[in-house]
Amino acid sequence: MNIDVVPNGSERDAAILTAANMLTGELRCNSVPEFVSKVLDRAAGNPINRLRLFAHGNEGIIACGHAPAELSLRSQLEHIERHQSIYIAVFHHRAIHRNGRVEESFPILNEDVLARLRPALRGSGYVELHVCYVARGRLGRRLLTELQRIWGCRVYGSALAQVPGGGLEGKRLHG
Repeated sequence: MNIDVVPNGSERDAAILTAANMLTGELRCNSVPEFVSKVLDRAAGNPINRLRLFAHGNEGIIACGHAPAELSLRSQLEHIERHQSIYIAVFHHRAIHRNGRVEESFPILNEDVLARLRPALRGSGYVELHVCYVARGRLGRRLLTELQRIWGCRVYGSALAQVPGGGLEGKRLHG
């Protein structure tokens, strides 16, 4: 089973509207919980072969709901603080202990909700993230790696801007 998902955008969001118009039977969502619920409802207990998400984003960030495409990375981080339920994102936490030991972690926003997809994707499925710049830099690559861990399948994305239609623009990266 193949499933395509597109966030609900505004009437002025040409990229999201173009992607949605090119697809047939796509799911529309306003948040990460709605994305997960709709995918699981569509799969109805069957394994998912390919899950494609067409959305706005940035390095290590995916917007599964309406998020202005023109936000800078700094503005996007501020938007995430106010609208956490619409984002999939990785954050870098670094702690330096008194003994000098450095501990790093990379928590994923909405990981508990995203983990519900694992049984439908595990083993046979893969995910394509048609999201601008999602795999760019250290956090972008880390997001792909962490989603691969959470879902138990290959997760592909690109470090370049995405153009609606066709495959992933640029080198196809995975975690």
